[in-house]
Order: sequence, then structure tokens, then C-alpha cells
Amino acid sequence: MRASAVRGGRERGATMLEFALVVPLLLLLAFGSAEMGLAWVANNRTEGSTSTAARIAASSGSLVEADRSVLQSLKSSLPQGQLDRLDRVVIFKPTNAGGGIPDDCIKAVGSLDESGVREQCNTYAGATLQGAIPADLGARDDSWAPAHAQGPAVWPA
Repeated sequence: MRASAVRGGRERGATMLEFALVVPLLLLLAFGSAEMGLAWVANNRTEGSTSTAARIAASSGSLVEADRSVLQSLKSSLPQGQLDRLDRVVIFKPTNAGGGIPDDCIKAVGSLDESGVREQCNTYAGATLQGAIPADLGARDDSWAPAHAQGPAVWPA
């Protein structure tokens, strides 16, 4: 009888050891899955917001309020947490073969410089979306989509 009592104690110890080895892996898998799900949701929301803003920009063309409409769209569709991490919005006219942002329009991360490049782009710091977006945003624009263009949307300009 004593041998079986010793064996039962060993089995309980082995079970506890297996439990101690398996639980951290299961927790890692569970929390990793949850984190991936949250990242996917955030990415999906960002893609949807930028897609909507791009559609607004394309349909607004060279209207004075085009940039303001794009920024307002981003502000209303992104949650506050993502707006807080937003560094820059660049509204540009694709001129290179790949359709990417012109090199002159790229600013350093954290830069508050909002100067655009004539006939290429307008840049806005992420802080612009934190408060009220100025009503004269498009009217004071002197880089791209000039203020005198108030006609129907034309793309490309």
C-alpha cells in the first residue's frame, strides 16, 4: 500500500509540472491571438479612413476646400488614440512613375513644418487634426490646389 501512495504522489507532482510548463505557452498563444486581432482591427480602420480620405481628395479635385475636407474626414473616422499617434498628412499630386510621395514633400518625423512644395504637395502636422480644423485651410493654401481654383472637381488637375 505504501508503494501505491508514493506513486500517486509522484503522478500529482508530474501533473503539476506539466501544468506549469503548458499554461505559459497557452497564455502566450491566447494573448498573442488577442493582440493580433487588435492590430488587425486598427490596421483595417486606418486603411478604411485613408481610403475614404483619398476618395474625397479625388472627387474634390482642385476645390478650395479639398484639403480641409480630407483632414475633416480623417479626423472624424480615426479614433482619438490613432489621431494622437498621427505624425503627418501629406496631400500630393503623384508625379513619379510609382505614384509615391515626392521626395521634397517628406518631412522628418515629429517636424511641425507644414510648408508644402509648389505644384506638388501640401503637408499637415498631425497636431492640425487635434483641434478645430481652420475654416480657411484651403484658402490659405499656396502650394498645391491653388486658392483661385473653385470650379468643379478635375482629376488630374
